[in-house]
Amino acid sequence: MRPDRRRWILGALCAPWVLSSTACSPRTPAMTPEEAHLVHKLTARMRTRCIGRHLIDLPEAFELNPVDRVEIEGVEVSIRPLPRPVFDYQLERRTEALRNEVVGIEKIPSLMDVRDVPEGVGKIFNRADNYAFARVWELMVWQNGFLINASVKAFDYSLDKPLGNEPTDSSDVEEKYTHLLNVYRRVRGRRDEEIPSEPGDCFAHGLWTGAQAEAAEFYVNYHLKDAPDVFLQVSSISGDGNVPRPDTGLMQRRSQIERDSRRSGIDILRFSARAIGNDGYEEYVCREPAKVTSARVPGHTAIVQTDQSLQGFERPFLTIEFYNGHYIPSPPRSLEEKAKIPDLTRATLSEGQVLALWDAITATLRPRPGAL
Repeated sequence: MRPDRRRWILGALCAPWVLSSTACSPRTPAMTPEEAHLVHKLTARMRTRCIGRHLIDLPEAFELNPVDRVEIEGVEVSIRPLPRPVFDYQLERRTEALRNEVVGIEKIPSLMDVRDVPEGVGKIFNRADNYAFARVWELMVWQNGFLINASVKAFDYSLDKPLGNEPTDSSDVEEKYTHLLNVYRRVRGRRDEEIPSEPGDCFAHGLWTGAQAEAAEFYVNYHLKDAPDVFLQVSSISGDGNVPRPDTGLMQRRSQIERDSRRSGIDILRFSARAIGNDGYEEYVCREPAKVTSARVPGHTAIVQTDQSLQGFERPFLTIEFYNGHYIPSPPRSLEEKAKIPDLTRATLSEGQVLALWDAITATLRPRPGAL
């Protein structure tokens, strides 16, 4: 499930049993000495991370998760650290695979064009996407120790006319090629601990430089080391384009949220406006029954998101989500790998630990100086 879709489903399920949206948050439940020791240990070593155009301090034990998502003006981007010899091998294998690939009943070659990258070491492929007319420009570049992958969809109806109505000379292939290069020129690799000084949006292993994109989504996950069910997802959405940016805030959708939550047996622990630094946010924290969590144990979801009535659409829309009792994100698994996922008897963290960690992390949220 796409992370943005999951958020709105979870958001609709969380609802307050205490109905005042301005009520004070409940006191953090008492923790056992062992639970308090773990929280102290985790929060004693915090590291600053750059996500979108914001900074946040996370416990050092929270590791960057391999699952992330970046889409900038219709271009999907992924950046990973990679040694040059490994890149050369992967590029050779990818080129060979695409040259042998065919599509459709007529076995049309998938690969139509291969171009050198104007700036950098790598190739750009014009390949098919299921049908001959459905094209994808796929970029694969090595730059300063990082692999940069980027792709954008295009069409060329001169190659095939499965729908029967498109003119044979209709194509946006060259237009999308130019657009892909324009996006590529504004991204670069970045170490996770690097805090940039120039304007731009941070994402996993990378940076989009300069002004906000017309439409962009950045998702990054951090999971608690050695815990299968504790993770934090931060997303930053920019622009007014076709991105899942809500028109209304949590408080404006309160009635629907309450109705849905009661049907799901979810208790709300917090539901209110919240100020962090000089910025306004909306917060809710839910206690969830086993039927709601992905690990099928009682757990929690905590969310803070931008109050757009205060921030406005011209600023990035930021959401922080904390999960306890939900399996951490992972790449697609085989049946054998899925069989090895442990069945949990309880969530890793107690409610007191969830709230204590949540407060310690979210209190550090602030705009990155120079980001805008």
